[in-house]
Amino acid sequence: FNHSRPCYTGTFDGCGHTIKNLSNYYTYYTPNSDKEWRQGLFGELSLTEASRAIVKNVVLEKASIGGGELVGAVAGNNCGGII
Repeated sequence: FNHSRPCYTGTFDGCGHTIKNLSNYYTYYTPNSDKEWRQGLFGELSLTEASRAIVKNVVLEKASIGGGELVGAVAGNNCGGII
């Protein structure tokens, strides 16, 4: 959902659903750009003073994610969120 800042700080409840064949690739390289970073269902999960990102009750099946750095199926970067 979010491939650049601001970070996700809400709660995502998948209610037991399965996301199949998630595919997310960012292959175009731009020097000094963070667009290749933070690739995933959520680009970045964060913890703030007011809120902590939570991702729960969701299954990812056959996910294929690619990018430069900070790449993951659920979150490209997790800065204090709960998965």
